[in-house]
Amino acid sequence: MHVVILHNAVSPDDSVADRDVLIQVEAVSAALRELGHRSSTIQCTLDLAAARARLAEVTPDVVFNLVESLGGSDWLAAAATGLLDTLAIPYTVRRPRPSC
Repeated sequence: MHVVILHNAVSPDDSVADRDVLIQVEAVSAALRELGHRSSTIQCTLDLAAARARLAEVTPDVVFNLVESLGGSDWLAAAATGLLDTLAIPYTVRRPRPSC
């Protein structure tokens, strides 16, 4: 199975908390490899057309969604799942952390 790991783009100037997604990408990639799956990664930005083109190019069976924010806003992360919905690509769903 080919799994795309979709995550928000980060830069070296971003906070440690924002760059943490890259650790998650590595962990998911290693687990998928261990399970015998092929994986690739796609960074997602507000340029959803670029993400759409890349997804069409690699034709994943499923997307492991690690998008936490887009354009610096957590609220815009839903745009990534909207894109996946319109492309009819199955994907994992991130559950928000409960607040106390």
